[in-house]
Amino acid sequence: MSVGEKRLEFIFPLEFKRVVLRFKLIHLSLLILLIVAIKNIKENYKYLIHNDFLIIVALTGSTFALIMHQLMIVNGIFIFFIIPILAAFSHIYCLKHFKSKNYIVYFLIFLTISSTIHYGYKYIHKRNFMDLNKANFEKAIDAKILDKKLSGLKWITALYPHDPKKEILQLQESINIINNDNRKKIIATDYQFISVILSSYDYSPNKYWGEYHAYPDKGHKYFEIYRNFFITKLKENKIEIVYIIKPLWGGDNLLKSVLNENCVEKKIITDILESQLLLKCEDLEN
Repeated sequence: MSVGEKRLEFIFPLEFKRVVLRFKLIHLSLLILLIVAIKNIKENYKYLIHNDFLIIVALTGSTFALIMHQLMIVNGIFIFFIIPILAAFSHIYCLKHFKSKNYIVYFLIFLTISSTIHYGYKYIHKRNFMDLNKANFEKAIDAKILDKKLSGLKWITALYPHDPKKEILQLQESINIINNDNRKKIIATDYQFISVILSSYDYSPNKYWGEYHAYPDKGHKYFEIYRNFFITKLKENKIEIVYIIKPLWGGDNLLKSVLNENCVEKKIITDILESQLLLKCEDLEN
């Protein structure tokens, strides 16, 4: 129930740079619609109940809802696809309401084509979003080096943008260590495909690891419910050890807030692999 609770904070402050300049091409494609709406309202207030006005309000409202959503999720920008849609409606209303329209039509055509080429190249071809915007894709290597199940994929991440092979070697070492351990275990990692490579269930109580976003932090009113759920899963599945493959976006000390210190024995195994052995303690007693 707490998932997404903090997201509203990401919208603020509502700065001109964040809301307008960052999405300037979207606003440009919307501009004609706003001019049409204002122009017709000034001429006749009955336009407020006209179908055309409702269409413009729906398009404008949807646009700003998507912008607010984009600010909230702090994710790769995907909403530029609405530029051709807004430009198409702008074209329709331009032909309907403006006498000198050729230059506007040419502008809308140019805006649609140029934005499609620009964002298509930037986000689809170059994958220039989030942390990968500085990665050199020419250094990507065949992912089947890590496992044949990944054959056909190219491997490069934001963690090792200049040396992807080093990352794969570290992961291989960690996977081999985990695979050779026959104890009941939880695998906590942002490399969520590892359990597939191991052909084993990772018994993770969380979909992914990240305070505020995947589970409540300590002190939150729902934390005790989450903590009890977590401990119940440890007991039900008879978990003996938790393996953590770092870096972990949600923090490496996963069990600190869930279990007392005398319940866990922490061990650094490699540069990226850590184990947390579960000990007999009051928290884990039946």
